[in-house]
Amino acid sequence: MESVVGVPRGGPGKWASCLRVLDPKAKQTLSVLELTDNEAAVSVAAVPLRERGGETFIIVGTVKDMTLHPRSVACGFLSVYQLTDGNTTLSLVHKTQVPMHAAGIRAPRLPPTRASPPRCSAPAPQTNSRQSTRRSLHPPPLCT
Repeated sequence: MESVVGVPRGGPGKWASCLRVLDPKAKQTLSVLELTDNEAAVSVAAVPLRERGGETFIIVGTVKDMTLHPRSVACGFLSVYQLTDGNTTLSLVHKTQVPMHAAGIRAPRLPPTRASPPRCSAPAPQTNSRQSTRRSLHPPPLCT
């Protein structure tokens, strides 16, 4: 049916994302994990954890209720998945909500690891406006 009429599309701010484990040699999908609650996956990283003997975990950054224009999100999450069943299935280990500040952060970003070099950034421009300082010190509330 999709080849005739195309994939059904949601309205603005509606998302359907999934995490797919692939076997690149066999060109085959091993498992699919669909995200719920209108979450959109925006970043992914494979992270080996020294404390777990070098076992690699998959960390996925997601946002909820994202709109592209004007760009906005309700909140963000970092989810940690473990590869199980012979590296064919993702199992959720932990999910945590991350704060989304109105100025700057638009999607969850992974914190730098110890192996990452320190990041340099230009100093923020100085302003005399109390209102802009107040906004940056008090981020919006987290999702419920």
